[in-house]
Amino acid sequence: MDLRLVLTSPSYIVASMRLRRFIRTHPDLPWLTRDAIDHLSTMLHADDCGLEWGSGRSTLWFAKRVQHLISVEHNREWFERVRTMVAGISNVDLRLCEVPADQVRMMDESESPDYVRVAEELKPESLGFVLVDGGLARDQCAHRAIPLLKSGGILIVDNANWYLPSDSKAPSSRRPGDNRRCDAASWDSFLTKVAQWRHIWTTDGVTCTAMWLKP
Repeated sequence: MDLRLVLTSPSYIVASMRLRRFIRTHPDLPWLTRDAIDHLSTMLHADDCGLEWGSGRSTLWFAKRVQHLISVEHNREWFERVRTMVAGISNVDLRLCEVPADQVRMMDESESPDYVRVAEELKPESLGFVLVDGGLARDQCAHRAIPLLKSGGILIVDNANWYLPSDSKAPSSRRPGDNRRCDAASWDSFLTKVAQWRHIWTTDGVTCTAMWLKP
């Protein structure tokens, strides 16, 4: 569907207005779909350790609910803002893994930047959740997250409709059979790896947040 038609459709305009109002009136909530937040509110455990690629409001929200959080950011300016936000919070390990602009692209496994290789420092099956919501190499992050999760652990991919085939009405959604993305094959491989996991797909009409629970 033509993106211009989606962005000017009455349903999208209403959904977008509703989302902006929700974000404005709930400044303490992460930029995930409301349904995803509701699910996570009941699924996280106080003794969980977690990892997020991409820092922000989610960092504060997770920190209040889990034992320990590693939060990885590649953008220095945004990192400095988040560092101020989490000042004094002892259970957040906020890390800057700065990546040059010319590397903000799809890279094969041998080219994985330090931003992604943070996963190599962590023990297999040691995490209760991983959020993939950063500014680059989301497919690599999703692959790296799989062995890190313990049984029952949650893998969260924000803006999932951009990367994974779906019938979502949210803008810029990838359709089944659409392989135009340069990382399409990598995402399809990811779906094969998690095919037997419980899957929760949420949308607010503007974007989608997907979650998988490791068996």
